[in-house]
Parts: sequence; structure tokens; C-alpha cells
Amino acid sequence: MVPWGGLPASHPSSWPTQQPPLSGAVDAVGMLPIELNVQLAGCEIDIGTLQGLQPGDVLRTQHSVDAPATVTDAAGVPLFRAYPGRRAGSRSVALAPLEATQREPSDTEEQS
Repeated sequence: MVPWGGLPASHPSSWPTQQPPLSGAVDAVGMLPIELNVQLAGCEIDIGTLQGLQPGDVLRTQHSVDAPATVTDAAGVPLFRAYPGRRAGSRSVALAPLEATQREPSDTEEQS
């Protein structure tokens, strides 16, 4: 009798053996995109203003320009603090550990 899968049950030496993975888990998922969010202090607007918002509009928040933002994953789990800056003429952020509470000098900021 041949079991499901076509291999004789009485001959375990003929059963397939587990092969090593082709690559490590980190290598396999290392290039997959993930969603990150940056949280600033909120603001309050009325529903009419909300309905009229368009790309290019600016919202004033209570977030200080010297305070770090919080970087979270898609589920809202905090991952890093982020300080705004510029590098090579482009806007950028310098990531810092969650414990960072004071602005530290970073090489992502251009000197004026």
C-alpha cells in the first residue's frame, strides 16, 4: 500500500528530508517594504476646514520644531524618535532611540 504522497510507509529512508533554507529569514524579507508613520502633536480644526483641505495646505500643530516626532509601525507601536533636518539639500529625519528626549546634534542637518 502506498500512503498519501506516494512514498511507502515502511521505508522512512526514502521519505523526503528537510532541506536547508535557500536564504535566511532576514535576507528573505529584508527588501520587503513596510509602512512607517510619523506622529506630531495634533491640532484641532472644524469640520468645514477639514472638508476644504487640499494638497499643499498647511496645518498648524502644537508640535515644537525642536521636539522629536515619534516614528511608529503600521500598528502604532513606537519605534524611534525622529528629528527633522536636511541632508544634501533634501528634507530628512535623524532617527534616535525612543528614550531620546532632548535634541542632539546630528549629521543630517546642514550647517548654515
